[in-house]
Amino acid sequence: MRRNAPPPGLPPVPPDALRLSKTTRDQIATLKRRTGVKHMNVLCRWALCRSLAEPVPPPAAPADTAAEIAWKVFGGPSAQLWWSLLLASAATTGEPARPLDDDAAGALLRAHVARGMAYLAGDPQISDATSLARLALAGA
Repeated sequence: MRRNAPPPGLPPVPPDALRLSKTTRDQIATLKRRTGVKHMNVLCRWALCRSLAEPVPPPAAPADTAAEIAWKVFGGPSAQLWWSLLLASAATTGEPARPLDDDAAGALLRAHVARGMAYLAGDPQISDATSLARLALAGA
């Protein structure tokens, strides 16, 4: 898998793993308890979607790494869909100002998951798995 700047005309490739900060890992643990969702990759997908719904780019994620999810586990059979959503969002929000290379796209993924997880963990309406579905339907 290539790293850094893709050749002209080629989009960045997903990272080998999604690195999560201690704060994000702790928020995942909280959401697992509250929702009953057992797998952190599922919660991270919800977090990505929640963050992508915002019209502005996320702030940079904390630099520490307390947990990792292999990209194949995070993305599952829909990995290309998640990556395409991230790249499309970056193109529409203008983030970053320069073309995305592999490392910048991976950092953007991490930032979106961190922001989305903070939103979900801080939302008192998220009390079980069905409240995640209600959140999705409310935005439809």
